[in-house]
Amino acid sequence: EHNIYSRLDPRSKIYHLNLPNTCAQCHADPKLIEKYNIPVGNAYQLYMDSIHGRAITKSGLLVAANCSDCHGTHDIQPHDIPTSSLNWKNISSTCGKCHAGILAIFNNSVHGTGINNNNPLTPTCINCHTAHHIQRVEAETWKLDIIKECGTCHEKLLETYRDTYHGQ
Repeated sequence: EHNIYSRLDPRSKIYHLNLPNTCAQCHADPKLIEKYNIPVGNAYQLYMDSIHGRAITKSGLLVAANCSDCHGTHDIQPHDIPTSSLNWKNISSTCGKCHAGILAIFNNSVHGTGINNNNPLTPTCINCHTAHHIQRVEAETWKLDIIKECGTCHEKLLETYRDTYHGQ
């Protein structure tokens, strides 16, 4: 069609606030999800319910992450490709494009060190915050879910944590 506008023009389909709806034309279509065996068929809805999706739709924040901020634009690759922005070794840097302060702390943590040492079992941002349904860390549901998530690797610590005041 001839409605081609700059990505900076609010009329553009790829304008920052419009991009999630543009991507959803295919990624929220059940027929296409089934046809192409898209593993996270509800990614669009999860994103829209996430902190980033709400920041775009409810607040119109141009600084909130949209699809291309994580997946890229023209060279979108599956997460299992080493050069993908979503590969386990790259995901913290991808999130760190917006969360620079947190990235610095993460890189110096035991988990950041694990990534630098090529340990594929090391948790990354999306292990704790999930890929599409990112919640505020102050949310009670996140606080409860993260305890379970940490316990998947730290089973012994989870057992003793449950015995503490905070674990109760």
